[in-house]
Amino acid sequence: METTLNVSDIISIINMVISIGIIKVLREKESFFKSQIDSLKDIHSISEEISKKQIAELKESKLQLEKKLVESNVNSYSYINSIKSEIDKNILIEIKKLFKDYERLKQNLSQPPMNDVELHLSMAKAFSANEEWLKAAKQFEYVTKNNNNWELFFSQGIAFANSRNKKYYLKAIESYSLAITYIPENKNTNLKARIYIYKGSLLKRLHRLDEARNDIELGLFFANEDYEVSDGLYNLACIYAMQQNSNKFYEIITKLEEIEDNQTLNRLKYRLKEYAPHFSDKI
Repeated sequence: METTLNVSDIISIINMVISIGIIKVLREKESFFKSQIDSLKDIHSISEEISKKQIAELKESKLQLEKKLVESNVNSYSYINSIKSEIDKNILIEIKKLFKDYERLKQNLSQPPMNDVELHLSMAKAFSANEEWLKAAKQFEYVTKNNNNWELFFSQGIAFANSRNKKYYLKAIESYSLAITYIPENKNTNLKARIYIYKGSLLKRLHRLDEARNDIELGLFFANEDYEVSDGLYNLACIYAMQQNSNKFYEIITKLEEIEDNQTLNRLKYRLKEYAPHFSDKI
């Protein structure tokens, strides 16, 4: 006697077969995902070990670099006090090599880099002492990222300006402007004078002469030391020559002659060949 399956029985059998298949697939997937999770754990563990090793190497590299920087006495270099320390060439070569190694290790680090602002400041001074101005400026940029120290912005501006690369003159002007913003009200007026005059000098190089004159005149208002007064008068004379303002130009020449500042007069005569050739023979 044959057993006849109705539609309901057939559907039940099909569902059972499907369920068995799904369970088998799920078990296979479970096994696969478990192996993947185990692999990720292994990778994470290896990554942690690599990171620890990288951090240890970076710390050791930084320590060696800091020791060499201390040995070079580079941190005595100062734009503010006009201290220009000399660094032995062999020591400087070693410093640059150590810094290159340090930067390579830092770039390879899988974790956020350690706080190394002081290190970059020392390197900025090292590059400045060697008159590698653009490299110095780049290091100052790292230092001034989250900083409102007027001295650092002033130093950064000097480095960009001394690169003599027109591409970076606006960065120098911006740096001087920030130095002016952050310098304390009670700070030495000659330092204020110097920043305004340096900023005006950059604007002069960009032929933004009215702006340059305004900054330099403000700098001369603050100035009462020979260096700042001479530098301000020199730049102002250049501007009047570039504007072909003979009367104002000769007023400056007369002031320089009265104070017997022959060094600035000679400097002016030389530089006017670039800024205003038709005035260079009028001194």
